This record gives sequence, C-alpha cells and structure tokens, in this order.
Amino acid sequence: MNRILIVLFLLLPYAHEVYAQQDSPQGVYLGLQGGFGYGLYRDFGASPLTYRGLELTPGLSVNVERTHWRFKAALGLQGGGYGYRAGLSSMHAYGGQLALDFEALHLLHHSGRWQLWAGSSVGDCGDIRYNTSLGNAGVGFANFVNLNLIGRAEMTLGRWRLHGQMALTPASLLLRPGFAYMDNYDRDISNPVANFLDQYHFYLSAFTAISTDLGIALMLNNGNRLGLSYAWHYMTSRATETPAAPFRFEQAGHALLFQLDFKI
Repeated sequence: MNRILIVLFLLLPYAHEVYAQQDSPQGVYLGLQGGFGYGLYRDFGASPLTYRGLELTPGLSVNVERTHWRFKAALGLQGGGYGYRAGLSSMHAYGGQLALDFEALHLLHHSGRWQLWAGSSVGDCGDIRYNTSLGNAGVGFANFVNLNLIGRAEMTLGRWRLHGQMALTPASLLLRPGFAYMDNYDRDISNPVANFLDQYHFYLSAFTAISTDLGIALMLNNGNRLGLSYAWHYMTSRATETPAAPFRFEQAGHALLFQLDFKI
C-alpha cells in the first residue's frame, strides 16, 4: 500500500503537466454588448402596480477561455421608461439596473459537436427607480448580492456555435426598504440626507432569480465572434408586506442582445 502511495505521489507532477497541456489557452476576448427589450417591475413599497416599458441593455465583458475552463467578468446595464398603461403618455417611471458578475464554467462533457458546461457566478445588482408622481416615495433603491448556479449547452456547426444557458440563484443578500420606501426628507428640513436609507434592511433570501439565454454566434476568420441571443430573466426579493419585513420587489425582462467579441 505504501509503495502504491509513493508511486502516485511521484506521478502527481506528471499528471498535473498532462492536464495543463490538455487545458491549453483558447483565447482572451473583450466583449461588447448592445440590445433592447421589454421590461416590467412591481414594487409593493412604492406602488403595487405593474409598470412596463422599453429597455436598453448595453454591456462590457472580459472572457478568458481554456479547453476545460472559462472565466468571465461582466458589467451590464439595463433600463428605460415605464408606465402602468399602454402609450407614452403613461410613462412617468424611469430607472434600471447596474450589474457586475464574475463567472467560472467547467467543461463536463464533450461529444462530437456537443459541449456541456457547468459552473457558478457571484454578482452584485443594484436597482434604482424614480416615479415622478409619488412625491417622497418617488425614488427607491434595491441591491442584490447573488450566488448563481449555471448550466450551459453548446453545439458547433462549422463556423457557427449555438448555445442555451440557464442560471438559478439559490441565495441572495438583499438591501430593501421596510416601513418607508424612501426616507421622509421633511423630518429634518435643515439636513435632507440625515435619514438617508435608515429604513432599509439587509436580509438573506433563497431562490430569488432565474434567467435563460438562447443564441448563436459566428466565428470570424480573424478570431473575433459575432453573436445574437434572446435573454429572459425574473427576480424577486421574496419579502412579505409586514411592518417588520422589507416590501417585496419583482422585476422581469425580455431582451434581444447583439454581442461582438474581440480576440485580444
């Protein structure tokens, strides 16, 4: 038994060298994203109505790809104007989300044209909304620190790569308002920011978000990639409307995304 352990110990550096050769670098890409979509949200602290509107979705990412691993850092923005009725005349709410994510995927299975990836990411998403008709309750903020689980399938057809991806958020740390949607600035007229965010609460919540992404990319001769995808997501703070708990917030969106990856 001891001899076997000694042999395995001696072979360990060679095994690491073989794996390092198999997990060779594939490329580093700078990604530029642009798109538009349809979004809706409901905040029970400010107004229990569902606000709908058109959104823009720019983004920037850095992707490091190896044979068996992929790493990605992404900064994304989505936002626009919203109303509770159809038509531009009802759009008196504005805002959106700024999200920063760090993602790692590992290759689970490779068979012919198919690849299956799985991994996780951690991200921070800040949401801010301004409703022009709600006075002191007109501005609200929410922050989600999310732990995500990711599954991804890809199929390669010549220079084309098709993909389907799903992400689930099993746990989040949230900052949401409780009794007051936004602080009452009239409490101290001489210092309007004295009570800034003093009615907001940190708390943990489970299964707060889900998202999907379906798309196709063309690998160009110069190493760059041009992609198009349809993305959908839903997120909720999962809180109840009780005096001791933050008010519930829900938001969802559909987007058509254009992606250009420059190999650097």
